[in-house]
Order: sequence, then C-alpha cells, then structure tokens
Amino acid sequence: MIHAEKDVVEQMLSSLAISLLQNRVAPSYEQVMHQFGLACERAGLIATEEVAIRILKRVSSEINEAQSVLEFIGRGADLLH
Repeated sequence: MIHAEKDVVEQMLSSLAISLLQNRVAPSYEQVMHQFGLACERAGLIATEEVAIRILKRVSSEINEAQSVLEFIGRGADLLH
C-alpha cells in the first residue's frame, strides 16, 4: 500500500469514527463512499478500481479489528463485576 493509500485509510477511519460518535448510527453506504471520495481528493489520489478495493478492504479490516477489541474489553468489564 502506497503512502497516499494509507493516508486515505487513516482519513476515512477518522471521519467514520467521528460520524459514528456524533450520530450514534453506523454510516450508510453512500456516506462511506462520500468519505472515500473526500479522502482521495485530500490525499491527491485518483483511485482505480483495484486501489479502491484495496483501501476499502483495509478500512473494513481495521473496523473489524477495533470491534473485536471493544467486544473483548466489554466482556472483560463484565467479568469484573
């Protein structure tokens, strides 16, 4: 993954997290793609289909990993009580 692609991933994760915290609802497909377009524009990246798939897979992987950690932490907190 090139530097610009990593920048897009980081920007998307940041924007999606902020959106989730503000709205308390998972973003829609359209919102995710809008954030993807904005992040690509900010990073100066013209995404081919291959690049878009690679970036979106990485974003998805990062989100799944974060959910797993949060679930693990949540279960740990329940065990303490």
